[in-house]
Amino acid sequence: MKKLLCLVLMLMTLTCTAHADGWVEVKPGKNDLTKAEVKEFAVKFFAKKCGVEESVLRKADWTIQYGHSTVLTAEDAHWVVDTNKIKGHSGLHYIYLTGPGELIKWGAHNVGEYDKAYPELLDYAAPVDPLPTDVQADAVIALTREEVVKQGFVKDASALTITPTFAYDEHFNSGDIPVWLVLIEDGQGSRWKAAVSHKGDMLSLVPYEQVFRENRTPGEDFWAGTFEGVAAVEEMRLFYDVIECTLSHEEKAEITARWRTLVEKWIAEHPYYLNNPGMEYIVTIERVYGVPDDKAISESEAIKLAGAALTVHLGNAYLPDRDVRVDYLVTDPGRPVWVIRFGRPIQNGNFRQIIKENPDAASLFNVTLDARTGEALSIEATEKIY
Repeated sequence: MKKLLCLVLMLMTLTCTAHADGWVEVKPGKNDLTKAEVKEFAVKFFAKKCGVEESVLRKADWTIQYGHSTVLTAEDAHWVVDTNKIKGHSGLHYIYLTGPGELIKWGAHNVGEYDKAYPELLDYAAPVDPLPTDVQADAVIALTREEVVKQGFVKDASALTITPTFAYDEHFNSGDIPVWLVLIEDGQGSRWKAAVSHKGDMLSLVPYEQVFRENRTPGEDFWAGTFEGVAAVEEMRLFYDVIECTLSHEEKAEITARWRTLVEKWIAEHPYYLNNPGMEYIVTIERVYGVPDDKAISESEAIKLAGAALTVHLGNAYLPDRDVRVDYLVTDPGRPVWVIRFGRPIQNGNFRQIIKENPDAASLFNVTLDARTGEALSIEATEKIY
C-alpha cells in the first residue's frame, strides 16, 4: 500500500503544476506579536482544537515566520506558524495571523482549511437529500447514539438530542462526496459533533469545539478499491506508462479497454464518483485509444505536421526543443485522431526573451490532427502532460 501511495504521489507530481511563491521575511512592527507570543497563541489554540495538552504542544517543533510571499508587499506581511511534529498527534497544524494576532486561516489533521476560529457545524455545508442507497437519518442517529457511549463521552445516550444533516462540505472528500454532519446535545450545555459517511461509517466523533480527525469516506478510491496489493502497484505502473506514452498503441488500446469495463462498473456502484472522476476516467471513458490502420498517416508524419502547425501558431515565439508524446484516439470511430503532446521547451538560447514577449510559448501544447488527412483540428495550450 505504501508503494501504491508513492506511485500516486509521483503521478500527482507529474500531472499537476504547482505554483510556489518565494517568501520575504520582514521584521515585525512594534504593535505586532513577538515569536514567543505567536507560539503561545498556537499552543492554546490547538490545545482546544485537538484536545492535546498545552505542555505537549509547547515541546513541538514549530516553524514561525513573519513576512509575505514575493507576489505581495510588506503591507501584506503576516505570521505563519506550523508544525507536523506533535508527539502522539499526527498531521500538519498551521495558523496564519495578522501582525497584531488576528486570525486569517488555520488547518489541522489535513482535513481542510478554515477562515473562522470556531466555525459552526454547518457553516461550510451545502445540505442535500440522501440517495435511496445512502444510509438514512434514523440509522445515523442510532449509530451516533451507540458511538457516543462507546467512545466514553456519556454513559447513557438515550436523552441526547441528535440532529443529522446530509451535506456537501469542502472539508470532507474535497467537497465531492456528501457526508452526514451530526450535532449532539445533552440539554445541559455540552455538545459534540460527528461525521458519518454516506455508507454509514463513523468518520469522526469529537467535542463540538474540536476539529474532526478524519475527513475521507473509505472505499472511494478506484485503484485501491479495484486492485489489491502487488496488483494495485502493477496497475498503477501501467497507468503511468499510458500517461507517459511509453507503451505501443496496441498495448495502450488493450490495457485501457480492460480498465474501461472496471471503471464503468465502479461508476455504477459509486454514485458520487462522477462529481470529480479520477484520471482513470479520462483514459477510459473520455478517450478511446486505438491502433492506426492503413488509412491513417504515419506517426512520424503526424509529429512533423503537428510541429509545423505549432510553429505557425506561435510564430516567432516557437521554441523547438520539446519532449513529444503521441496518442492515437478513436473516441469518434468515424474520425480517428493523432494527438501530439509537446512538453515544455528547453530553457536555452533566447528562451527568456521569447517567454517575456509571449508567455504562452512556455506552455505544454496538445495538437490534434485528423488521422487520415493530417489536418490540424485544434492546438491547445495546457498545464497537464496527459
